[in-house]
Amino acid sequence: MDRFAICQAFAQLESDYNVGGILRERPSNKRRGESIGCQLARMGYAAPYQWIDIEAESDEGDDSFADDVRDVYMRHVLAWGLPVSEELRAAMDRRSHFRPRDARRA
Repeated sequence: MDRFAICQAFAQLESDYNVGGILRERPSNKRRGESIGCQLARMGYAAPYQWIDIEAESDEGDDSFADDVRDVYMRHVLAWGLPVSEELRAAMDRRSHFRPRDARRA
């Protein structure tokens, strides 16, 4: 997986779920008292000019970068217990590895 995809996903997570500039559900943000943006800046990462549409359907024309960003984003939404909108739930349902095990067999 491209490390820039991971950085992109974390930047988008913080943009979508921050409270007072910090994504409080992320354990290291609590410990350090700083935002993901501060940590990404320290690493020299600068956000690109456009976000990846997390809820969009994967397209044959999509590169693996966009899919990697979506995967990292969705995994961390679930891991940190963040609210899941109907649109995000539908996007997760389209990706088989985010469906409950019983639903995969159907």
